[in-house]
Amino acid sequence: MSGARAHRRFLAVAAGAALVVAVTPPARAEDKLSLDVGAAFPNGTGNDDGFGVGLRYGHAWDLAIISLIPELGLGYHAFGGPNDANALGVFGGGRVAIGFVLEPSVYAHAGVGHVWANRPSFTSLYYDVGAALDLTAIPVIDFGPHLTLAGVAGNESREPFSWLEIGGHLTFNFR
Repeated sequence: MSGARAHRRFLAVAAGAALVVAVTPPARAEDKLSLDVGAAFPNGTGNDDGFGVGLRYGHAWDLAIISLIPELGLGYHAFGGPNDANALGVFGGGRVAIGFVLEPSVYAHAGVGHVWANRPSFTSLYYDVGAALDLTAIPVIDFGPHLTLAGVAGNESREPFSWLEIGGHLTFNFR
């Protein structure tokens, strides 16, 4: 009896796997070019709120409902206040999204960042992590809000400089 039960269980699992393979669309890939804009809120003293803009390019690999998107990009942020800080980052990283009409995603990037202000400028590790929600209006355009924690790591002469960005993005999809 136990051998027959195991055989039925195996057949049920195999039939379920075959059904998933049959209804899952084949993997697709598409290029994505995104423009990011947002309000930036710095951590620490001496800097007032500012703004940021960015540009990202990625290649999305759609696997069932999950999309994997390796990306390259750059971002610029300007802050007011006594320090009058500016930050520039060039980065690479990735994003994982769940593909529906509303597409939530999480992302992380790392690269080289440079901060210049009324204090001595410095170059160090750039990083960002965040989450976004995209709406596909038409198949070639996505847009939505994002929330990002970003910064440039400190070095022996400067403390790290970080900020929170709340903004939006527009993504153009093409093959």
